[in-house]
Amino acid sequence: MADRAFLIIAECLLQTLPTAGDIKEIEQRLATARAQEPSIRNVTVRQPAVVRHGRYALLTEFAVGAGSKEEAEEVVRKLLRSADISCESVYFSGRILSTPEPGAVAPASTPSAPAADPAGEVTKPERRKKATSGRGRTRRK
Repeated sequence: MADRAFLIIAECLLQTLPTAGDIKEIEQRLATARAQEPSIRNVTVRQPAVVRHGRYALLTEFAVGAGSKEEAEEVVRKLLRSADISCESVYFSGRILSTPEPGAVAPASTPSAPAADPAGEVTKPERRKKATSGRGRTRRK
């Protein structure tokens, strides 16, 4: 069976409000660890941090290709351990992401320009209404 893409959420708890430098460092560590794990398709650190139980939590989303949500959660836990990032909880978001099947044909796009008028008649452009305030008076410029 082909792997499906699961959206996994990790709540990384911090003692203090993270600065932009702290968040960049976490993103860098996750990117380095992600390079070693091919089943992780995308990592997103959500900003700003939210308050949970008197501490700050950075919500991090992982798009993981796995056979089941349990396998996907375990892959994320392993990645967090290798990146030396402690997270209080790792859980399935409830979303299975859709990915195109290999060799699938994309749907045809709609034409960008309307078809020409068959009668060849020239149409007048629509006139714009005068700008009015809420009481029906024209606005001063």
